[in-house]
Amino acid sequence: MEFRHALKNELNEILTLYKEAIGRPFCVWNEEYPTINELNEDFKTNNLYVLVDKDKVISAISIVYENEMDHFMEWKIKDNYIETARLVVSNDYHGKGIAFIMMNNIIALCKMNNIKAIHLSCQCKNVPAIKTYKKIGFNFITTKFMYGYDYFLCEYIVEI
Repeated sequence: MEFRHALKNELNEILTLYKEAIGRPFCVWNEEYPTINELNEDFKTNNLYVLVDKDKVISAISIVYENEMDHFMEWKIKDNYIETARLVVSNDYHGKGIAFIMMNNIIALCKMNNIKAIHLSCQCKNVPAIKTYKKIGFNFITTKFMYGYDYFLCEYIVEI
């Protein structure tokens, strides 16, 4: 498996992964989010990453540097951090630790770039994601009601 930046010709494949996730247990995505617009923006800013297995995109994740969660006072690290968003794993690879692999690759990128922390929001009922983030060592700081659901705000302090 190879973790790397997404290629332009993989955007439709990633969009298909997003669409496959809709309706999956624990997934709150719908036809209005995420869309090709988010993909294009992530690609344009060089913040879209994939995990490829045998020339097939099996997972994707985006790094977001500025967003609507920046103002939350609960974050311990308030500068030099990233947020991860839109982590998706192919239906064929569920339960195989792919999200864990993706997040560990993001942590490695943070270490290489001297990033202090990773922030993310995790829907409170998303049991598989919660288990993964706890296993990695994320701190579950608080809950916030956003986008019609309760979310955990999670923070990982990167040891540089």
